[in-house]
Amino acid sequence: MVNGKIVELARGQGEGYVSYTSEYSGAQLGSSPGSVRRTFMSLFLARPEGSEPRSALLALGVRAREARSPFRWKVTIDGATVTREFKPQFQAEIDRGVYMKAVYDVKPLLARRLTERTSHRLVALYDSYQPISLADASLIAAFSGDGRYTYSYHTGAVSLEPGEQVKVDANLGGWIGHRTAIVTLHLPSASSVVRIIAGGSEPVEVAGPGFKRVRVRIPYKGGMVPVAVKYLDPGEKFYPRIAVVSDVLVYDQVYPEPRLRVKVTGLEEENGKVRLSGVVENTGMGPASRPMIIVLGMGIRLASRQLEDMIAPGESREFTLEASLDKAPVRPSTLTVRVVWSSLGRTVFEDDHVKV
Repeated sequence: MVNGKIVELARGQGEGYVSYTSEYSGAQLGSSPGSVRRTFMSLFLARPEGSEPRSALLALGVRAREARSPFRWKVTIDGATVTREFKPQFQAEIDRGVYMKAVYDVKPLLARRLTERTSHRLVALYDSYQPISLADASLIAAFSGDGRYTYSYHTGAVSLEPGEQVKVDANLGGWIGHRTAIVTLHLPSASSVVRIIAGGSEPVEVAGPGFKRVRVRIPYKGGMVPVAVKYLDPGEKFYPRIAVVSDVLVYDQVYPEPRLRVKVTGLEEENGKVRLSGVVENTGMGPASRPMIIVLGMGIRLASRQLEDMIAPGESREFTLEASLDKAPVRPSTLTVRVVWSSLGRTVFEDDHVKV
C-alpha cells in the first residue's frame, strides 16, 4: 500500500523564470560514532541578471530510524538561518526506518541576502546521539524577468512497493511552448525500476540504485497535466525494496536566452603556430555579452580571446586567433575551437573541430 503523501505546495504563472535544483547528500548527522555534527552542500540556482524572487522554497529529505517531528537541527543558507517551516512535516515508512521531508519558505533570504548569487551554500547542524541522514535537498524559485512561465510544484514523502504507483495532477493553465516534468526519487536496489509518464509522453524508465533526477518532455497542451510514477514489479524478491518519490515539478516556460554557434572558416600554419579565423553566430532569443573564444589542443588551452561586443539574436561576429602548437605535450592532429558564454548564471559552451 502506498505510504505517505505528496502535495502541491507552490503554483504560479507570470513574466520571469522558474529555476529548480536538487542534489543528493547522504551525510549521517549526529554525535554518535560514524556521524558528523555538520555537513554542507552547494546548490546552484539559475536566475536572470537583475531579477528578484517572487517565491522560493527549500525542501530537505531526511532518513531516520524512527519518526521525529520536529527534529531539532539548524539549517542555514549562505549564513542566514532558515526558520519559516511548513507544518506538519511529511513522513513515509521505508526499509529500516522513515523518510521525512521538511519544507521552508526562503524567499525573504533570497530577496535580502542572495541577490545575483547563483551558487548557494546549505549547512545543516544536528547534535544528537540518535543519528539522521540528510538524503536530498531541493531549491525552487520563481524570478522576475523577460520570459514567461507557469509551474506546479509537488513535494512530500511517498514510499512505494514494487507494483505500486503514485499520480499527481499539475494545473498549468494555458500552453506557453516548452513543457517539462522533473521527478526526484530514491531507488533502493539494482533491481528497482520505475516508469514515468507525464502528459502523454513516451514512457521513461530509470533503474536504481541511488538518488535519481528524471526529466521528461511533455507533449500535452491541456491545462491539467497528469504525471504517473510506476514502480515496476520485477517478479523476484530483493532487499531493500521500498522506493521513495520526493519531488514532482511540472513547468512550461520560454526565456530569451542566447545560443551561440562557432564555425572555423580558415586555418593557416607556419613555424609551429596556427592562425584561425571563424565566425560566432547567436541563434538564440537573447543577447550574449562578451563571449570567450578558446582554442584547445590535446585538452590544453593554446589560446583565448574575449569578444568585446555584445552579440544580439540573429547577429554574428567574425574573429581571428593565433595559437602556438608547442604548448601541447605532443603535436595535436585536431584543434577544438570553443565559444563560452554566460546564461542565467550558468557557463555554457559550444565547440567546433578542425584538422591541423
